Amino acid sequence: MSHAKYYNGKTIKEWSAVCGIEAKTIKNRLKEGWSIDHAISVPLGEKRVATISLSKIAAENKMSFSTLKNRINKGMTIEEAIKYDPRKDMIGYRSGRLVVEKEIEPKRDPSGRPRRQFLCLCDCGNETTALAEVLISGNKRSCGCLGKEITSKRQEKNLIGQTFGRWYIESEAFRDNQGIHWNAVCSCGNKGTPTTSNLLKGVSTSCGCYNKEQTSLRERKDLTNQKFFMLTAIEYIGIDEYNNCLWRCKCDCGNEIVTTAGRLLGGQIISCGCLRSKYERMIEDVLISKNIFFKKEKYFKDLKHINYLFFDFCIIDHDNNIHLIEYQGKQHYVDCGEFGRLQREITDQMKKDYCSKNNIPLYEIRYDSNVEDELNKIIAHVNPVLNSELSEEV
Repeated sequence: MSHAKYYNGKTIKEWSAVCGIEAKTIKNRLKEGWSIDHAISVPLGEKRVATISLSKIAAENKMSFSTLKNRINKGMTIEEAIKYDPRKDMIGYRSGRLVVEKEIEPKRDPSGRPRRQFLCLCDCGNETTALAEVLISGNKRSCGCLGKEITSKRQEKNLIGQTFGRWYIESEAFRDNQGIHWNAVCSCGNKGTPTTSNLLKGVSTSCGCYNKEQTSLRERKDLTNQKFFMLTAIEYIGIDEYNNCLWRCKCDCGNEIVTTAGRLLGGQIISCGCLRSKYERMIEDVLISKNIFFKKEKYFKDLKHINYLFFDFCIIDHDNNIHLIEYQGKQHYVDCGEFGRLQREITDQMKKDYCSKNNIPLYEIRYDSNVEDELNKIIAHVNPVLNSELSEEV
């Protein structure tokens, strides 16, 4: 579909052939605010009479220079560009490949405020909807076909013989909805089929051996006498069948346990079990006494630090929405050594950000609060599903 701009019935190229002035010169004159008559009639080297700059026109009409210039570039005359109001005159408005056809039912934001929405026809023939502000800002320029074309061109790039991290690309393997997969050999000898997208973005740089090496190096460092909240690493005692480093640790309560370096460094264990069991049992007892349906140790597959991050309890309201409850020990608020910093600075914030992004309510019960009182407040607010009310959908 042609997008040539017409001025008095002719394109710039056609006017150039008629008047003998280069098309580039005519175009530049139009951008500077010349009328089409002046642009094609004033000889090179001469100035048109009574010229006025676009910036001055924009200032006199209380609009930005860039707005006025962009509208003229879209084929409007100066008069049309000044009078045009995109908030009202959206029918026929073009944004990239999209042309507005008609206004449809407004879309309401979370606060209930209506936002103008339009049905648009894309140059490829597809129809799509878009908000007025998205069209005006240029953030939506097609039905999606433009992005697919750009991605497709990027995906078509021949990567054979190139190196990405530890990957060496040998040949094309196959194609699917993720794009082109390549036969690749890792420097460790393993083979794989990473996609073009993951290679170019740096998402895939090895068969996985690099991450394993980094984890192994991290876990093999000397943890002797290091404090992990209530646990103190006493002695390295070897590796288990999965090649994890094992440490004998002493809890502040006097008990000793054996656990892996990964669990200590990743914050997956903070005591021999004496700490969390006390307060979790208290919360669990209250939920059971009230016949409330709940799940313990709730996790999400897309929320990981080193391992999955667990939430203490999960309850469900009558709209089948989940609500998460966390008992927050002292290490979440004050410096209790390396693990305390890990909790405050990394994993706690990751959990909060995840819940905020996914609109999941997260309730925190502090170590210095009355656990039962705080839990009762949460229950009253959520009105959770009871075991007796469970449906097959829950």
